[in-house]
Amino acid sequence: MKDLFTEQSDEYLNDITEIKGDKDAFNPFDNFTENSEYNESYTDIVPEIQLGDYRLPVIPSKSESARIRHFYNSAGVGIIIHFALSFIIANMLNFIAAAVIMLLNDVTFSEFMNDKGAVIQHYIDTSSISPAITLLSYLTANLLAFFIGLKIAGIKPNLLFKTSELTFFKVLQYCFIAIFLQFLVGRVISRLQIVMTGADVLGTSTSLTTYYSTKYAVLSMLYTCVVGPITEELFYRGFVLKAFSRVSQRFGIIISALFFGLSHGNIAQFVLAFIVGIFMGYIDIKHNSVLPSIIAHVAVNSLATLSAFAGNFWATNQMLWNILNYAAMALAVAGLVMFIIFCRKNTFPRADIRQQFRCGNIAVKSIGVVIAAIMYISLTLYITFR
Repeated sequence: MKDLFTEQSDEYLNDITEIKGDKDAFNPFDNFTENSEYNESYTDIVPEIQLGDYRLPVIPSKSESARIRHFYNSAGVGIIIHFALSFIIANMLNFIAAAVIMLLNDVTFSEFMNDKGAVIQHYIDTSSISPAITLLSYLTANLLAFFIGLKIAGIKPNLLFKTSELTFFKVLQYCFIAIFLQFLVGRVISRLQIVMTGADVLGTSTSLTTYYSTKYAVLSMLYTCVVGPITEELFYRGFVLKAFSRVSQRFGIIISALFFGLSHGNIAQFVLAFIVGIFMGYIDIKHNSVLPSIIAHVAVNSLATLSAFAGNFWATNQMLWNILNYAAMALAVAGLVMFIIFCRKNTFPRADIRQQFRCGNIAVKSIGVVIAAIMYISLTLYITFR
């Protein structure tokens, strides 16, 4: 079986001096493990590559490094904008909701600061206002950051939907694989909770089964199962992945999955989002479209939500509880089988020596990427060990 995450093959190291750049501007490194249809022309970075006698050196020039850094910084700035918008919009909507409640109930500012403020906030948190704020804030932040990021990086939205060779069976296969990965990571997280007894592995996220009313449940499910997956994939697998993949698809998949995991703010969801994010980044590049990951993300979140919801009601019925567990196991086993088949037929993109000199070395010198990484790592560590 081919190793999905195999290291570069020896033939990549045979010539580490230079590579002709006139063969294919969409595959300037002659990397047969990449989908060149997903790439944008490298002439945006090295205009001279279209000249017949130009040779692309192993070590990038200062001008080439600067252009690569522009795309990496575009991704980093987009992530920072996304973080800021999420925080600002959520708090702004919460403030507006509290102000409206104060006006409707004739609550003065002094009363709000003394004791009524806590009462009003509790009402917001346990009513349908809370999931409505979550839905609106992340819907707005995800889409705004997505379009702003595309504008900064000069990426056309239609490039994210050039879907090719995506069949119903492949979509079904990807959904089962994502469900299997979720099941597998769930077992890992259970072990982490045992080992990291003094840490908040799960974070402060509200339980999937904590619904205070029908409206609360509907809005929560709408965000978790539809709005969240679609807009998150547009931002992370659409913009962020595309911007980070200008040199290497391997690097783009891994770094976008890393930021996707960190954005969840806790260890449990980081591990899940990172692992599943790598898989979803790969299938998007394979099919030159963000649609595969959107569908897989919707499937994973929907199954998790419905399973948690059903388990909450069936917990007192041992027979139904066993049926639910057996069904989950069956889905996971089916996903494992499909994952093995998938690994046998596909190879994870490799990065040759030329690409390696244009990935991490430049990314760590990109201020936008560094700030975004520090910001999210600090948040995750704070939530985990506070």
